[in-house]
Amino acid sequence: METEEMIRRPSPFDTVNPISKLFFTWVWSIYIKGHKKDLEFKDLYRCAKRDESHKVQNRLEIQWKKELKKANPSLAKALFRAFGLDFLPLLLVFMFQELVVRVSQPILLGQVVRYFQNNNDNPIDYKTAALSAAGVVGCSALFVTFNHLNICYVMKFGLRMRVACCALMYKKSMRLSRTALGKTTVGQILNLMSNDVNRIDEFAFSAHSWVVAPLQSALILYMLWEHLGFACLAGLTVLVLFIPFQGLMGKSFATVRRNTAKLTDNRIRIMNEIITGMRVIKIIWTLFGKRVNHRLRAFISLTIFDERLIQTLISGVKTCLTSNIDASSLLYASFGIFKARSIRMLL
Repeated sequence: METEEMIRRPSPFDTVNPISKLFFTWVWSIYIKGHKKDLEFKDLYRCAKRDESHKVQNRLEIQWKKELKKANPSLAKALFRAFGLDFLPLLLVFMFQELVVRVSQPILLGQVVRYFQNNNDNPIDYKTAALSAAGVVGCSALFVTFNHLNICYVMKFGLRMRVACCALMYKKSMRLSRTALGKTTVGQILNLMSNDVNRIDEFAFSAHSWVVAPLQSALILYMLWEHLGFACLAGLTVLVLFIPFQGLMGKSFATVRRNTAKLTDNRIRIMNEIITGMRVIKIIWTLFGKRVNHRLRAFISLTIFDERLIQTLISGVKTCLTSNIDASSLLYASFGIFKARSIRMLL
């Protein structure tokens, strides 16, 4: 409450124009002030009105109460109905970035390279090549702009859902009975609010891929088929075969994460009991608590090692599939830039 009273300046985000929101020019004033002197609480802005905790909590609470009336309530469905419309503009921006900007760049680059190929069957004049080169630069600029914009607002979207969940948990914890408090420890609540809700942010970064990835794959497959024919199916087959492997790794990762969460909850519960006992017999419980804590941390470290091992395998497969190829002809062909007869020019 003290911090809330000290930060009283309204956020300019609520009143600035779309251009300022796009290029984040509304934060320049606080950067300049921070460059001249150390910032104080009174110099900071409050969050945007639509991002205030009580507002996002009310949005989620309304949908969650509707879910509680069902036989199998789902938090994911409640989050989707509460914040799904907020994600739609981000999805459209990401679709434009991935389906238009990223796909257009290799096509335009192919036009530039074909201009230097001097092929009479498919002549490219200087004007077309110059416009294509300008298009490559423009696509790079658009990608950087939209990518940073998308990352910023996706983080804000994930934070909005996380704050709503934390506020709802806090409100629920204030109404727990003594019987419920006996079954739910403070450590479990803290673990939920500090660790488990962070998965919402991770989900926000990958949620749009469920929609964009199939569309982008179909578009790229069509382009490759037009230029390479049946040859494009070889690379596509390899990617398709890795889908079951990725699914298996995802299930294994989820299992390891559940085990890690259970061990973490158990450690926090035991440490709370130890701290309570230390108030009675401090010296004895200090020595015993260290041993118990080290043993529990060792079990958690093993599960985290398994989790990181699975992540390493997934990252390794991704790196192998997307690594650079020394043969430039294969690189351009994979993007669908050249026809089969134009590969000789690159060798």
